[in-house]
Amino acid sequence: MSNFIWVEKSHGGAYMSIRTKQDTMNAQLFIQLYTKNKKYYTFFFKYVDDDKTAFFAVRKTISEVDNMGVDNNIALIQEIDSQKIQLFVNNPFDGETEQEKLKSYTKTITFKDFLEEMKQPQEYFLHLTFERCMDNRTEIDFLPIIYQEKSNIASHRMLMYDVIKQRVTRHTHL
Repeated sequence: MSNFIWVEKSHGGAYMSIRTKQDTMNAQLFIQLYTKNKKYYTFFFKYVDDDKTAFFAVRKTISEVDNMGVDNNIALIQEIDSQKIQLFVNNPFDGETEQEKLKSYTKTITFKDFLEEMKQPQEYFLHLTFERCMDNRTEIDFLPIIYQEKSNIASHRMLMYDVIKQRVTRHTHL
């Protein structure tokens, strides 16, 4: 499997090839989708290694992505990367306020710490389905996501992920 993705550089412009991970990383990363707004690209990944699966989001500035398009030796995700990612986790739905419940869908962690967590027994039994705008030239600041916990059907939700704030800002039962 290739560890490159094709990203549209500008409105109606050419596509560029971006290395998603370092060659030394054993786990597989599957790009679920990416979106672009005026300042950032946000990439959503599914991490798969043996029997472990996790979903996370990575945000990069437009200039960072442009630099990666010029130099394929720079990976979007590096094992030693100290950049923060948004890891989707099982939500206990036990917050007292709606804001606390919304913040519990994700946790901010460095990619290096994420890889350490993935060496432990599986904690996150989630499946996310990403809905996307069919016109990639449209700059949107949110993405709808279907959230499903494998052990609890009552937890299934439709989420609105704000790509500027890098967190879930709304949810509703399915």
